[in-house]
Amino acid sequence: MDTKAGPKPKALPPGQLTLIVRQAMKDYNGAAFRQEAAKKTGLTQATYTFIRKLIILVENEQIPWDRRNQMRRVLRKIDEERNIQEARDLIEDTVNEFWAHHTTDGFTRRDRASHRKQKQILENTLFQIRNACDNNDDLAIPGLTQEERAQAIETLTKSIAALTVMITRVNAQQLRKEKEKVDHDIKDSGGLQDPIHPGEEPVRRVGKVAASLQ
Repeated sequence: MDTKAGPKPKALPPGQLTLIVRQAMKDYNGAAFRQEAAKKTGLTQATYTFIRKLIILVENEQIPWDRRNQMRRVLRKIDEERNIQEARDLIEDTVNEFWAHHTTDGFTRRDRASHRKQKQILENTLFQIRNACDNNDDLAIPGLTQEERAQAIETLTKSIAALTVMITRVNAQQLRKEKEKVDHDIKDSGGLQDPIHPGEEPVRRVGKVAASLQ
């Protein structure tokens, strides 16, 4: 009878595993260095890759916030209980659902191209706005008729209103992130007490953030 035991599982390194992986991701950026990164953490390649995927997906705003919060809870569980297999059993289906196969960052080429295009459009728009506003000091206002003055004022007023809407949309993105975090904290704590800011109601904290963005 063969009584040989199988290979012992690799011991986990001390400390918060998610912080260890985050630091390795920062120090060894790029697909070519993932094996070196795993060795640096002291984790197996499979464990490092699993935690890395979770970290990347949690920060992907294209994924519904409740699903990202589900992954956040698993990351917290990994740090607290250090049971990788149990964590994998809990969340692996979700990871496979949102992670684009055969990619290093979970994004397909189409996702990346769309994101780059949207960012380029925004940057070009901001450049044109900044360029137009910076040249106003040297802009001479010629003699205008009453109708021309009315048209100029209407155009400028509409432009100010459009810029105000754009500012609101940018601020709303930050507010949405804060609300998602508060909802996550409430759900995890099982009550209205905010564990990050004890003694302060989460909804009130969102209000403070909203006011600071005005």
